[in-house]
Amino acid sequence: ERLALKYFEQSSENNVPAGMYQRGLLLLEAKKIKPDYENGFFWLDKAAENGDIHAIKELIKLYHDSHPFLKKKSILFLNEMEFYYKELLAKKGNLDALQEVSVAYYEGRPYVKINYEKANSYFKELMNLDQTSGYLGSGLSYLYGRGIQVDYEKAKDFLEIAATRGDIQAMNGLGEIYRLGYGVEVNFQRAKDYYFEAAKGNETNALINLGLLNYRKQIQGAKNELAFQYMTTAGEKGNKLAHYWLGIFYEKGIGTVEDHKKAELEYKKAIASDNEGAKYKYAQMLYENISKSKANTKKKNTAYMEIKDLLIEYVRSPHTSDVNTTYSMYMLGELFSKKEFTLSSSKISRYYFELAAEKQFTKAMVRMYHILKEKEIQTAVNYLREAIKHPFDGEELFEMGNVFLEGNSIIEKDAHIAREFFGKASALGYHPAKEKLTML
Repeated sequence: ERLALKYFEQSSENNVPAGMYQRGLLLLEAKKIKPDYENGFFWLDKAAENGDIHAIKELIKLYHDSHPFLKKKSILFLNEMEFYYKELLAKKGNLDALQEVSVAYYEGRPYVKINYEKANSYFKELMNLDQTSGYLGSGLSYLYGRGIQVDYEKAKDFLEIAATRGDIQAMNGLGEIYRLGYGVEVNFQRAKDYYFEAAKGNETNALINLGLLNYRKQIQGAKNELAFQYMTTAGEKGNKLAHYWLGIFYEKGIGTVEDHKKAELEYKKAIASDNEGAKYKYAQMLYENISKSKANTKKKNTAYMEIKDLLIEYVRSPHTSDVNTTYSMYMLGELFSKKEFTLSSSKISRYYFELAAEKQFTKAMVRMYHILKEKEIQTAVNYLREAIKHPFDGEELFEMGNVFLEGNSIIEKDAHIAREFFGKASALGYHPAKEKLTML
């Protein structure tokens, strides 16, 4: 071993990668001389950086198995280093490494951030090697514009290549193209056919999409019961998104008996898997239920606190629907305005109503009118004028009718105009407007 080490040292000093590898390996595995772990890793790393395949693979194994030299390192560090060397291996054209690294960059991992540009470069290399995974990855990137400009034609072409080779994710992607009309005419039946083939191969996203086609009555013979069955199967097979939809189905009684306790369980499962939409849906269900409930103040406050936390988390998330975010702000305004809520605050309530009003949410504008009409009548009326441009449930029209009926420093009394507003509000089913009309 001493003589071997001497020759490996000479070789490595002459910048021969194989010599660096052998030197590092011997320093780690020596039996007759004292092992030197630190230098062993140093020379293996130097060999790997100089392109030695054996050194790269050895380092992947060492970080994966957590060599004794690494015993104080965190799991995250070990994973990061293992991935680092796998990427070096991918750059050397290793097929398995190319596939693993491309997917890691596309989906993200605890030890590597999503990087669509890098993922796409590896997908391109895989396509050059005529690998199905390359066509699939590139097709999905072009379909959703991930790290590359949307190109539905290329997306369809690449996904079709992958699908003809039996790739179930590609089949699901083609289903999306026809369901949503990406570069083609919407064809729900054709979408269903692709989803069905993918589902037969246990593509759980396809099961969810089959459920949605039934739920939205977009195909012949659509049934809510089928929608529920598809979602249930997807959930049982481990698809986390299915729990979000099952929460909705149980809450609304779609394809099953309405059961808010089961809806709560499903929403909580979805929330545990970082589904932001489930936070909004669950908070909305809780809010509606507690508003109808005759529960005591303590129970109501417990529910209010949970609703508050869910909605604030949802509003702060960058990955949410603008419409739902706006309504969440409005709900927070309502929540903080409740006198029985221990955290009740007119200032916080106004803050959230104002945020929702800035997003042009009609009911929030009406709330701002009520908040401001005593002290800032001009601003209050301006909110109401904006609100009536987008009638919601008739309340905004009713309030404008009251303004004209009573008059103020901004608007003169006009019973005729007031009656017109009450009539429009009544036509939208706003009951107080109907009562008002009977008294005029």
